[in-house]
Amino acid sequence: PLASVVLSISMWDKVLSKVKKAVVFMDDKCAESLHWNGGATSVFEAGARNLKEFSSFEAGGENEPKAVFVVSTLLKGRTADIIKDIIGLSHFQYCVVFTTVAHSIQLLANNVTAELEENPVFQQFEEKLSEWMGDMNYTAEVIHAPVVFTQVSPQLLLTPIFAHLFPLLFVSLTDFDMQSLTPELQIEIKTLTCAVNSMFESTSTQEENFAVGPMSRLIAGELANHPQAKSRRKTATNKASIVFIDRAAGHHGDSLMEKILTVLQPLPGHTTDVQVDMLELINLQKLGPSDVLGHMRYPL
Repeated sequence: PLASVVLSISMWDKVLSKVKKAVVFMDDKCAESLHWNGGATSVFEAGARNLKEFSSFEAGGENEPKAVFVVSTLLKGRTADIIKDIIGLSHFQYCVVFTTVAHSIQLLANNVTAELEENPVFQQFEEKLSEWMGDMNYTAEVIHAPVVFTQVSPQLLLTPIFAHLFPLLFVSLTDFDMQSLTPELQIEIKTLTCAVNSMFESTSTQEENFAVGPMSRLIAGELANHPQAKSRRKTATNKASIVFIDRAAGHHGDSLMEKILTVLQPLPGHTTDVQVDMLELINLQKLGPSDVLGHMRYPL
């Protein structure tokens, strides 16, 4: 339990150390992780000027020269386009981009399989940031921060960023391996194993892997063969077992959690928290949908 607390704090500390006097743009998945790890309050207490949605329709003010982006995706495609759009509408002179996707995975997504000592993908993106800001002398940084874990309780960590990662249903699982998967799914699995490895690095833990189901066996195998994991296990001071299980198609049973997740609407952009209509608890008349105020909803 103590290790999980340290993990959650240390992962976000890297981000919070850069947000002073900055406008922070964060995608939904990272925002959900932040929701459970200090929330927006921690960002403002660290000195941020504003916290905004990661969207092409957002921008910094004229007197806001610094931006911090926190994203859960590869630094290419739509993510790169949105960052470019935001910078183009702003007056930034200093940009920091945090991505939950490790540089080794960024290389793989760019069809580079060799292990490199430097971080060319991050370096090239830093150059793009300076170019988009309009001056190559402006400051740009790209940093890996695996802020993928949400600490719901001292004994429970969730990974909402990987909520969509679902076991595949094959008619035949003969010779089922990583190469059988799409490149996108391979990247998702490798990103997950990198995040789990970062967790064990932060807690100095040597793990013993167990798996139930074909997809879980692939994930456990990736973690077992992770290049950084081999050196970590030699110096780890703690031990733990990790069990990967191919989950079922949904929540079933009579538990309170099952009823909460199936009956109540999720918070916008969230997968692990729900919203409760507080009007049922107070003596106020519920307003119609056409009313300007709409419905009052607050998170649990």
